[in-house]
Amino acid sequence: AMTMADAQLLRQLFGGAMEVGGVPALWLDTGQYMDIARRPVPDSQEVFVEPLADGDVVRRKPDIVFIDLQEMADVPTVVEAAWQHVEDILDRMEEAPAQRDAFTVAPAPTPRAVARDDPGAAAAAVEIPFGASQRLTVCVVRVPRASVDIVLSRVRGAGDEASQLDLSAVCASLRVLDWGLFAK
Repeated sequence: AMTMADAQLLRQLFGGAMEVGGVPALWLDTGQYMDIARRPVPDSQEVFVEPLADGDVVRRKPDIVFIDLQEMADVPTVVEAAWQHVEDILDRMEEAPAQRDAFTVAPAPTPRAVARDDPGAAAAAVEIPFGASQRLTVCVVRVPRASVDIVLSRVRGAGDEASQLDLSAVCASLRVLDWGLFAK
């Protein structure tokens, strides 16, 4: 039987200009969470955090998903763009850079709703370990029509296999409802 925890909702992003599915219903949409990280969530970013039971907070870090609107990386392909965004994220987290030749950035299915509106759109994804035992998964949707890379990233602790979230499914569900969001 489906529990409330498993229910998938469409989540509004950026004031309703975009939406994604695949984020579990109980995950927190976190303007409030970032107080903990001691930095505000910028306008170009949305954050969802897995709720942890009190006992779990000590044992592991919550699973966190970030959705960022970034200027289109100045590289020719979405695969190269994904690497650039991975490097930026690791840098922001003050982690050592990833060994580029040790990981494969794979082309990913372009979200259907985005491809319909922008036939030039493309996507790519990569997962890399970092820190003591965490993993970073990044899915980039390149949208030439808007000159943006939509960067979905997920940080999770090791041994976190039971998580309810599949980043590739979240990425595939992405829709732009209001292209005016990207108007310069």
